[in-house]
Amino acid sequence: MTTQADLAFARDAAQVSILDREQQELGFVTRVFASTSLPYKEPPPTTEVWWRRNGKLLLTVTPGKTLDEDGTVQNLGFPFGAIPRLLLAWLSTAAVQTRDPLLQLPDSMGEFMRDLGIGAATGGKKGSISRFRNQTNRLLECNLTVKQEGDPRLDKGGKLNIASSWQLWWSENKTPGPSWIRLSEEFFQLILRAPVPISLHALRVCQKYPVQMDLYWWLTYRLCFLQKPVLVTWEQLSEQFGFQLAPTPRGLFTFKKAIVDNLKKVLAVYQQANVEVTKHGLLLKPSQPHVPFKGLRALEVG
Repeated sequence: MTTQADLAFARDAAQVSILDREQQELGFVTRVFASTSLPYKEPPPTTEVWWRRNGKLLLTVTPGKTLDEDGTVQNLGFPFGAIPRLLLAWLSTAAVQTRDPLLQLPDSMGEFMRDLGIGAATGGKKGSISRFRNQTNRLLECNLTVKQEGDPRLDKGGKLNIASSWQLWWSENKTPGPSWIRLSEEFFQLILRAPVPISLHALRVCQKYPVQMDLYWWLTYRLCFLQKPVLVTWEQLSEQFGFQLAPTPRGLFTFKKAIVDNLKKVLAVYQQANVEVTKHGLLLKPSQPHVPFKGLRALEVG
């Protein structure tokens, strides 16, 4: 049955191409996060390392740590869900636009949250500010490693922390001082070398659903230079996106269904994408890029 949420999504998706034609809002993400993914939900407490693999690319994430007032070491946990993804898109877009690793945030966290599309800022332990703060700290303090696999003779990789320093005032209203994030040199250069252009109109439609965000980023990146059809198997997709499901027939069945259900929504937004669901995986075919090449002129600025 079609729900009110489905109808609302369909209306929003139909508006994306119209809005992009009228005034394209260009955003960016990095190739690493267009090729792999962060967790969708909180991993079990026993999880020490989160990993995702796309072909020869391996991303590993370990959570940061902090000290309680009594000196007890606390694990901050992994960044997961929509908030870290929205923040990564904002950081990448701001870095491309300003060509500066020092990124200034709005005067209040409430304003920043509205800019990201998270919604109204609410206080309290279970309020939106608390959730946003928790996920932001998890993202900024986690440790990431990117490795290039495939050649037994070669060990190649690098650290990829998001930020080298930051100052964040957590208040719904105007803060006592400026809030800023200075990107690490590695992350900043990675963004500038190979930013993946996305439509911010499309991102806003998908932003409540992190699986759809990942699928949209991936297809936008992968299809723009595809020269011939490529089959990405369900097993490969499971390593790339995961879902924290057991590697069993039942787990793979659940994974397939989730991918197909979310893919339908993404294809309603990225209508030029030529993707076929098959028994063995997703068949990607050469497609028109979702971001018209006229928008890529923004990459030449600076």
